[in-house]
Amino acid sequence: MLRLTTLEREQRVSHADRAVRVLASIAIVLIAAIHLFYVRRYFFLFDDFALVGEGSTLGVHQIVSQALFGFYRPLAFLLVKGEWLLFSWRHPAGFMAVLAGIHFANAALIFVLLRRFRIATPAALVGTALFAASPWASEAYFWLSGSFDVLSVFGVLVSLTAVATLADRVESGSLAVIVAFIGAGIAMFAKENAVLVLPLVLLVSVVAQAGVRRAAGLWALWLPLAATAIVYAIVRSRLLPDLGGAYGSLGTLFRQAAIGSNVLGYLRAFVTVPLPWVRPGTSIGVVGSTLVVIASAAVLISAWRGNPRVAFVAVIGFVAAMAPTVWMAPASFATPAGRYMYMPGLFGCALVAAAFDLVARCGRGTRRGAAIGLAAVLSTALVSVAHQAREWSRASSLARSAIDQFEPLARAGGAVFIPNMPFWFSSGPYVLKDYAFSSYFPGPRTPAVRTRNVVINDVDGRMRFGGWVDGSGLPEAAPMRIEPGERVLVLKPLLAETPLVEAEPEQMSVFATLDARRVSEATIAVSALTSWRADVEDPSLLTVEPPTGRGNVLLRVVPHPRDTPLDRIVMLTVRPDESDATVLARVGIRLRLAPSFPSGPPFGSVDAPAGSEVSLREGAPILFQGWALDPFSLRRVYGEALGSDGTRIPLGDAVRGGAERPDVAKIYPNAHDLWRASWVLAVNPGTIAPLATPATVEIYAENSEGTKQRIGVRSIRK
Repeated sequence: MLRLTTLEREQRVSHADRAVRVLASIAIVLIAAIHLFYVRRYFFLFDDFALVGEGSTLGVHQIVSQALFGFYRPLAFLLVKGEWLLFSWRHPAGFMAVLAGIHFANAALIFVLLRRFRIATPAALVGTALFAASPWASEAYFWLSGSFDVLSVFGVLVSLTAVATLADRVESGSLAVIVAFIGAGIAMFAKENAVLVLPLVLLVSVVAQAGVRRAAGLWALWLPLAATAIVYAIVRSRLLPDLGGAYGSLGTLFRQAAIGSNVLGYLRAFVTVPLPWVRPGTSIGVVGSTLVVIASAAVLISAWRGNPRVAFVAVIGFVAAMAPTVWMAPASFATPAGRYMYMPGLFGCALVAAAFDLVARCGRGTRRGAAIGLAAVLSTALVSVAHQAREWSRASSLARSAIDQFEPLARAGGAVFIPNMPFWFSSGPYVLKDYAFSSYFPGPRTPAVRTRNVVINDVDGRMRFGGWVDGSGLPEAAPMRIEPGERVLVLKPLLAETPLVEAEPEQMSVFATLDARRVSEATIAVSALTSWRADVEDPSLLTVEPPTGRGNVLLRVVPHPRDTPLDRIVMLTVRPDESDATVLARVGIRLRLAPSFPSGPPFGSVDAPAGSEVSLREGAPILFQGWALDPFSLRRVYGEALGSDGTRIPLGDAVRGGAERPDVAKIYPNAHDLWRASWVLAVNPGTIAPLATPATVEIYAENSEGTKQRIGVRSIRK
């Protein structure tokens, strides 16, 4: 009976192992398919142009003897140089294929390494599948400029695998030492983080596997490893003093960082991977963060019980990998800074594998629950990777299209202004910088390029305009305008709601008699960086002249005669002068047609300053505010200053329409331009100071028929 029970238990374990193997293997195959799909569609993005540009033009000596873009990572640049010799600019898929190959080589090395540490095959496959997915770090393997991290981890894994082999042997193992040394060189000279991570993890790994005595006996390994780290540190410190880099000195970065919060962010990143149904940047709150900490503790405890050697090495490795970049935390449900998770993710996956190794030795119910949980985790990871591959592919499509559209101008010289440069997605993937064109089309005849950079929002799977940013990614301080002599290149596709056209006012009134012989002033100022057409919602009611144009144009709104009165809103939509339906601007027109309108004067009020007297203060402008309306057509609100000797000084026109006045609209619902009832007039004290006192400021409203009315007056006291 005991023998039968033991046999049944072994069969059950075998069935559970087989299910885990199948799940993990299917996940790895599907992830590889996603990468294959993505590789074929890749195009250079963002910093790729600088990376490939420098790698292709600099000699080997120049690459190894200087810092590039604030970093000293010569091996990655040498790899790019070799890739460029094979693929040139014309085959970006080749660059991405190499990166994908290194990434999957890393996944294979993780499997080998876990097996060296006596992790069972099913659990090792789990760790391998999770790392192959790495949904928390797509920035590293879906973006060529993330190859620093992937290549550095490759070197770390080569060294760790060689040292794991070395720790099990009594003899010195000269080949393993050489391989470990080569791996260390790859890791350190691909990214500086490995200088801290690798020596520490290698030492801990040998101690965990073979004990302190065996570690002390491997002097043939530690001496060249230490020499490599010292050489790298000396060279880098001479090129980039004070632990400096592209983002500033390390000390400054750490002083400005919320370290505790960022550590939690690294743990949270394993859970808050980008998903199509979750808005990027969504917070999981205190409760969610607490659950993440509890889950992390559970994985750590299980890993320690399952394989304490792996748990010990993984914890040390995770902390060491996170430490150099803990000044920045990955964003929740988004890709930015995900490349910083690539190396910590390696050790996180090792912890999960060790924890799963324990679960596989538990009872039937626990194993079944673990298999279900594994299926859920791998499914989520696959959905996340597929979603991110789609997002990065869309970025590649935009970049490729922009380069193709620029190519006819690439040898024309002069200057080009691009008013809608796709810069990056708000969810993370990067697209283009202004130097992309000079890098891709090098030469003296390549035009100088200025750009106005667009942030792209993903709304229900559709790309939409998300705002303007400057070249550093900060909100644009002031809109860019076309300089004299610049050619304008409007890139396609033109994202919905991209404001390449400004139409003022956005709301207006057009009043006219039924026969359309008496019409209120009705003009719309259009300022455009592209050709456009103006479409009226109902052309039978009104038209605009001219209906199409380019640049700055003053549109005239022309109502059509009709037999019956009308009072309704008619929408005017400005679109590109092409077949697409992208909306550039909208104007709401209140069209009111009636048999007749009153001819009375305009009316209004000065609400501020509230008192009848105003004191001049040096350097501080006086703000006059109020409202003004007319029964038919208000043209302007303006001010005049009057001295006691009769001298008048014009103060200019007020700015109308800064804010709605529902209180005024309620009293005068039939007045013209209710949306623009409010006005503001800023008066410089220096303009009024020369007047003889006592002086006054008078505010007037004037309609389109030239009738004016004083609507307020204030005395000026010096």
